[in-house]
Amino acid sequence: MAAERSVPAIWLRVVLVTIVLAGVFFRFYNLDRKVYWEDEILGTVHMLGYTEGDIVRSSPHLVNVAGIQAYFRLPDAASGRADHLSDTVRSLALEDPQHPPLYYVTGHLWAKIFGSSATAIRSLSAAFGVLALPAMFWLCLELFGSMTAGWIGVALLALSPFAVLYSQEAREYSLWTLAILVLSAVFLRAVRLMNPRWWLAYGVMLTVSLYIYPLSITVALGQGLFLLATARSQRRTLIAYLVSLLAAGALFAPWARVMSSSQGVGRGMHGILSSRLSPVAIVLGFLRDVRGIFVDLGSFRLGHFNSTAINFALLVLTTALVAYALYALVRFSLPRVWAFILLTLCLPALPLLLHDVVFGGELVLQTRYFVPAYLGIELAVVALFLRVLFEGAGDRLARPLWWSAAVALLCGELLSCVVSSQAETWWNKDFEVSRSVAEVVNHADHPLVVSDIGTSRTLGLSYYLDPDVALRLYVSCEQCAIARPLDSDSPIGAAGHDDIFLLGASAQMQSKVLRDDGSAKARFRQIGVSIYPQHPTKLDLFLPN
Repeated sequence: MAAERSVPAIWLRVVLVTIVLAGVFFRFYNLDRKVYWEDEILGTVHMLGYTEGDIVRSSPHLVNVAGIQAYFRLPDAASGRADHLSDTVRSLALEDPQHPPLYYVTGHLWAKIFGSSATAIRSLSAAFGVLALPAMFWLCLELFGSMTAGWIGVALLALSPFAVLYSQEAREYSLWTLAILVLSAVFLRAVRLMNPRWWLAYGVMLTVSLYIYPLSITVALGQGLFLLATARSQRRTLIAYLVSLLAAGALFAPWARVMSSSQGVGRGMHGILSSRLSPVAIVLGFLRDVRGIFVDLGSFRLGHFNSTAINFALLVLTTALVAYALYALVRFSLPRVWAFILLTLCLPALPLLLHDVVFGGELVLQTRYFVPAYLGIELAVVALFLRVLFEGAGDRLARPLWWSAAVALLCGELLSCVVSSQAETWWNKDFEVSRSVAEVVNHADHPLVVSDIGTSRTLGLSYYLDPDVALRLYVSCEQCAIARPLDSDSPIGAAGHDDIFLLGASAQMQSKVLRDDGSAKARFRQIGVSIYPQHPTKLDLFLPN
């Protein structure tokens, strides 16, 4: 009998290892296929030590795309600028302080070795995404005391379309995922062992997490609530936690002061906080993102059904699974387990959602802010599958149904990764299609691109333009305070260009082009930049939603 029981265990381990290897594969597969969109590129500019202000100041003097593409490479002798790691910190402090420097400094060092192409920079995020898998195993081991739970957690995270998507994004969110998992595991171990060395490790890890992303503080505060709810009279534990929290806060204080004194945070958050969503839209937006943890097939048609109907059905199914998992978590798990998941990981989502409801804003649409909650939801599903599949709980007749549900969930994750890996754009990139637009410009006759909008759209398009494409830039800052260097008396100079592309040009710029070059036998084409345009044209930078 023992031999019979060991056969499926071995077979299951083989399946789980295969799932993990598939997750690693999808994190590195087609790294450069999806468009390297404006947020990634602007982050890369800061990572390499430049500022948006540098680009705005130099833009009137850039005659072709090669000049702006120089900002996508590390400074060298040819650029006449020394390569200093401190410039990365300075650029973030000046223009984008809501993104602390740890990931970007690491990326700067990574670029010195592997280069600064989209593939090279994204491979750093992919590496962090792979490291998150053993971190998930460790957290499950600390939380559930079960290696089986660890394997379930790793399998769910390995093929999670959300985790894979942000493991291929040249920003800090895969590193933040790794940091949250390690921080949580270290915290549980410190509480369990009450060893000063582990509390020191917790303080260090919390500091690191804050320098990766400031919202790590919400996880730390949730851990404090967990201690208040479970530690009872263990004053030593609470004191050790408070000392670690205060030490981490003191170490993060220099950057917190930068954030509080800089206008960059306000500029970066203005668009997010200036709109208002209805309560129904907030709820549906959050549930849609919860579905995306497990199934994310994008936009498609299947016979007479479009993706809206199918995705809504998947939303209902995943919501039902998650709701039951949370119910079963509280109903059947140890208080220590459910309190940790709900208070330290899920609860941090509540203030963000309440802010949208009470004060307005669209924080719910910034899915990356909810990484802790998504990890908490995955752990709730881990607890559910551990109980109904491996611990003999519940009706034996229902066990095949639960196995079917687990297999279907993993198949949905796998299918999502396959579909997403072939796409050139996705929702986390606002469905931007600058590469396709660039192909049109590159194949035009003696093209000229004229732009007087913000730098990010110009950078996004320029990344894919041929270096010799002519430019006339009068761009304005989006994250800095430099005025637009527009010389209204200077002609555009379109002589010799058969195709003139107006990149989101204002009415003032359009009239200037026509006034200065109206006699030229040139074809004028507008490149729209509105997000989700109602009537997209071939040269719109964004696909319809």
